[in-house]
Amino acid sequence: MELQERARSVAIQDMLVAADLNDKKRLEPAIPQKYPRGSEGSERLREVAIQDEEHRLRTFPQIACEAGIQLADSAAYKIMHQHHCNNSSL
Repeated sequence: MELQERARSVAIQDMLVAADLNDKKRLEPAIPQKYPRGSEGSERLREVAIQDEEHRLRTFPQIACEAGIQLADSAAYKIMHQHHCNNSSL
């Protein structure tokens, strides 16, 4: 209880609620994804990646840079693999 009294910001209170689930599994991440599946940013990455043969040879971080999306390299790979690589278009 003392910890909750010290938590003034909304973000900290949200994290406390998420941590108070004990050992239950969550269907969604505790922290919302910045670019969830089907989001504008995710789809923009896909469109840039498949626009022509030259773009198919680029790395996912290069594609993210060209699409104007600021991501860590690992996040670009994660998004492309989770959202689009099971699709036959990539």
